[in-house]
Amino acid sequence: MFFGTIDDNVRRYIAGQADAFAGKEVVVGCSGNFTSEKVLATASQPAALHSNDVSLYTRLLADAMLGERTPVTIAEDAYAWLQPWV
Repeated sequence: MFFGTIDDNVRRYIAGQADAFAGKEVVVGCSGNFTSEKVLATASQPAALHSNDVSLYTRLLADAMLGERTPVTIAEDAYAWLQPWV
C-alpha cells in the first residue's frame, strides 16, 4: 500500500548524501508527499529541484492497461516541446 511518505531512516540517508546534490539540477519522479524534495531542498541546496505527484503516473499506467487516454495539458510554455508525446 502506498502511504505517501518515507521513514526517518531514508530521510537521514538522503540528507547524508546532500553533497552529491548540492548545486545540481535534481529531478524526482513519482513523488508522494514530496518528502525527498523537502529534505533535499533543506540539506543540499540544489540549483533546481523538479518533481511531480505520483497520481500522474498511476493515471497514465491505468490508461495504458485499459486502452484509454487521459487528456494532458502542457500548462507552461517552457515545456511545450513535450506536446508531441501527450
